Amino acid sequence: MVDLNEILVFTSVVREGSFTRAAKKLGLPKSTASERVSSLETRLGVKLLERSTRSLELTPVGSAYYEQCAQIIAAAEEADASASEATGVPRGRLRIGCSSIIAELILGRVATQFSAKYPLVDIELVISDGPPDMNAPQFDVWVQTRGSVGPNMIAHRIGKAIRVCYASPKYLAARGAPKSVRALGEHSWIVVGRHPEQTLSFTSRGQVDHLAIRGRFVVNSLHIAADAAAAGAGLVMLPSFVVADRVRAGELVPVLESWKVDINDINVVYAATQKSILRLRLFVEMLLAQARSGMPWNIADESGD
Repeated sequence: MVDLNEILVFTSVVREGSFTRAAKKLGLPKSTASERVSSLETRLGVKLLERSTRSLELTPVGSAYYEQCAQIIAAAEEADASASEATGVPRGRLRIGCSSIIAELILGRVATQFSAKYPLVDIELVISDGPPDMNAPQFDVWVQTRGSVGPNMIAHRIGKAIRVCYASPKYLAARGAPKSVRALGEHSWIVVGRHPEQTLSFTSRGQVDHLAIRGRFVVNSLHIAADAAAAGAGLVMLPSFVVADRVRAGELVPVLESWKVDINDINVVYAATQKSILRLRLFVEMLLAQARSGMPWNIADESGD
């Protein structure tokens, strides 16, 4: 017979990475938590966890079993939260996904403010700079700067990510300001990524111009690239919202500002099936309100359903 208490303890132990922390969270003695996981393994006839004095590791069977158990526990927690939210008080877990730069510039601050305002909501902010997963079942809501939005998703535009060429006044004074896209190829470049060669497609008032560049300084960090440009290492293509403070401080200036690369919407996205969840709705409302009041990127009107 399935014992949901055993599954709950096992899932908590994996989440917390410790019998001690899991037992404390569940309000159980550590010995009881250990006994329930051992009982679960005995009932299943398999080993789920490799235990040592310093760590816990899932076995291959345990990893697969945990994924299924986590869904069961999440569904039960969601049912509890949905019933409780009928009182008008948000509660439960809110899983948020975004890139590191979005987290640093805005989402970390909004999540912190939301947590303070709604103490019964647990926040899980997951930062990933990989390609966006449009189904993203592990998230309740996420912010993306590229990629399409699936047919069963709701998206609200909170801004635009526009890449523009920047350089320091010191660099331009020494090398001269380029007057055309072609002239950009004669300059030193700082390239964001892992490969020095890139082809940039510039657009301006319906015109398109392509330029192949090779970076003499290559780095996969937007902030370090901005530091290098401010120090006079060369030209760099960066999202305008990343360097807004540096531009205001006069450390960087736009070069051929009317020519832009990669104009992408910044969207907050969630599944249409979740739009009635109170904690999700309130979080999106807070994020949209901050977008309208001023963000470090080009502000766009709200869109979406």
